[in-house]
Amino acid sequence: MDDCLMLGGKIRDECLYGVATKIGDIQVCAWIETEDDRDRCLADMAIREKDAGACTTIGDHVQRDRCRVAIGKRLNSTSFCGMVENRGRRDKCMAFVAQTVGDANVCDMIIDRGDRDDCLYELARDLGDWELCGRIREGRLSERCDSKARKNV
Repeated sequence: MDDCLMLGGKIRDECLYGVATKIGDIQVCAWIETEDDRDRCLADMAIREKDAGACTTIGDHVQRDRCRVAIGKRLNSTSFCGMVENRGRRDKCMAFVAQTVGDANVCDMIIDRGDRDDCLYELARDLGDWELCGRIREGRLSERCDSKARKNV
C-alpha cells in the first residue's frame, strides 16, 4: 500500500483499489481520493464480503443501491433488498429473491403492482401453484394465469 501512496492521481487510486481487492481490506478504499473510485471500491468490497453495513458508507446512491441489490441477491435477503433506495431496483431485487426461494409472500413486498403481478405469475408458473393466480390484480395477466391453470389441472 505504501508504494501506492507515493503515486498520484488516477494511478494511485487504481493501485489502492488493486491492493484493497487483493488483500480483502475495505479500509484501504478510504485512501482513494476520487469519490467515484472510492465508492466503487467500497461497493465491490462490501459485495465480496457480503457486508451490507459497508454499503451505507458509499456516497453515490446508485453505487449504494448496486451494493445492496448484489448482497440481497447473494443472501436471498428481503431485508437487504428493502434497503435499496430506488423503487424499481428494490422491486427487481425482491422479485429475484421471491423466485429464488419460491416464496409468493416476497412478491407482496413489491411496490409496483405490475411487477408484483409479474412476480406472482412467474412463481405460479415455476412452482405449478396455480392458486397464486387469484392474487394477481391485473386483468389480462390474471386471465392468462387462470387459463394456464385450467390447462394444467
